[in-house]
Parts: sequence; structure tokens; C-alpha cells
Amino acid sequence: MSKITNALILLELLDSGKKYSLKELSTELGVSERMVRYYKEQLELAGIIIESFKGPNGGYFINKENQFKISYFNKYDLELLENIFKAVDDKLDKKLINDYKSLLSRLKAIYEVNKKVSEYDEVDVTIYNSDEKIRLINDALKTNKKVSILYQNVDGTYTKRDISPITFFKFEDVIYVTAFCHLRGDIRHFEINRIIEINK
Repeated sequence: MSKITNALILLELLDSGKKYSLKELSTELGVSERMVRYYKEQLELAGIIIESFKGPNGGYFINKENQFKISYFNKYDLELLENIFKAVDDKLDKKLINDYKSLLSRLKAIYEVNKKVSEYDEVDVTIYNSDEKIRLINDALKTNKKVSILYQNVDGTYTKRDISPITFFKFEDVIYVTAFCHLRGDIRHFEINRIIEINK
């Protein structure tokens, strides 16, 4: 997956309110701990503050009361700010210039995140009736039942999981199911192609 996609999945995990250790996040995303720190930095550039504390029970978490959020910010807004900056650059003191550049950087990050989120598409599962996996998962979704799956992880290993499907979505032409994972006790996204088998 792309870096922005992984950053969004990291955000989804932490937005559940649960605290995750660096090792847990590394395992969930299938990337190194160094990359998890990179995704954290990119999200913080977008004004999403991810807090952490050390110790045996330490980890990352989101304090939702301290978030800086802009729901919609387009490229024309960014161009306006950049043009204003060019126009007044010579007339501002150094500290104000640095503060302005920092704000502009954060807004650019927010725009990139929102743009990537808009690429997630809803899936009309009725056109995938011939896909047995999607059909079985959709049946469980409609009847509020769980199914057992054998899932191939990013590292090539396999795990058996009981999941309660919530919705389908498509990203970069790949179909996923969002579901409550009873093994992890949390909401997860499962790539349909990585589901090896399904049992009701």
C-alpha cells in the first residue's frame, strides 16, 4: 500500500480510542517501526496530534479533544495563501514568516489527506455476485452474523479470524471489507484477495 494509505490506516486504528504500542502498529501495518514513526510525523503535519508515553504499558493514542481539523480545503485555497506569502515576504519579520510557512505546510498535508480519502469508493456488491467470498461476506453483513476467515497477512503468514462485516469499499481498484475482528477486538480492513477461505 502507499504511504498515505498506511498513514490513514494508522489513523483509523488510533481513532478507535485504543492505545497501541509501536510494535503492535508495526505488525498491524506490516511495516518497520521506523515507518510507523514516519506516518505519525506526517499525520501530525496535518494537525492530527498523536500522543505517546513510555514505559511497559506505553504506546500511541489520540486525544480527540486536542485535534486541529479542517473538513474541506482545496488547492485554490492553498494557491491563495502561497500568493499572499510571496506578496508580503519582504515585509514580514523572520518569526512570522516561519510561523506562516509552518501553517501552510500543515494545510498542504491536510489537503493531501483529504484528497486521498476521496479516492475511497463505495462498492456495489450486487455486481460481484459471482465472487463467492464477497457473496458470503455480504450475506453475513445483511444478517448481522459473523464469519470465520483464513487471512494472509502482509508478511505471508496466515491467521484464522472471526469477523463481523460492516461495509465494503474500494481503493486503487482493490476491494476491502471493513469488519469487527473478534481476534483483535477492534475494527479492521481486510483485502478480499487476501482472504483465502471463508466458513459460516
